[in-house]
Amino acid sequence: MVGYQMFTQISIATVIASLNSFLPNLSAWMISKLDTITFIHNFAWIFVLSSLIPSILLGKERSVTVHFIFCLTFTFVSAWIRDFILGLNSETPFNPVVSAAFLFYNLPVAVFYLCTPYIVMLLLDFHASKLRARRKEEMIKSIEITLSNNAINKGKLRNG
Repeated sequence: MVGYQMFTQISIATVIASLNSFLPNLSAWMISKLDTITFIHNFAWIFVLSSLIPSILLGKERSVTVHFIFCLTFTFVSAWIRDFILGLNSETPFNPVVSAAFLFYNLPVAVFYLCTPYIVMLLLDFHASKLRARRKEEMIKSIEITLSNNAINKGKLRNG
């Protein structure tokens, strides 16, 4: 969470630079829309992280207020940590976040990083739909067993 904004900007710049050689019009358009593109990818990251982390830590059954307070705190803490780590860069020769940023100048890494929040969202939706289908099947089986048991019990009462 600490470096997602910096990594997103570097990744987008890497993709634009690679597109510039064979699609200069698209590259120019992307440069003109750089703020919007960066916002969308940053939003995707914050959306996934602010949805996933509270679900893991607080469970599925939480109030909207608790989720809001958690996300607000999470945002403030991550902004503070980001500023703190970027401030360390001027004081120390080695900063792990700034050093990791160089990975995102590699096109496959940059593309994978930009696609990751969308992949996570699709995987979570796929998993949730499989869970819903499994629960539906279990509920149908449970109803069938209950109806079968009721029919057997009615037969025993008539014969008994």
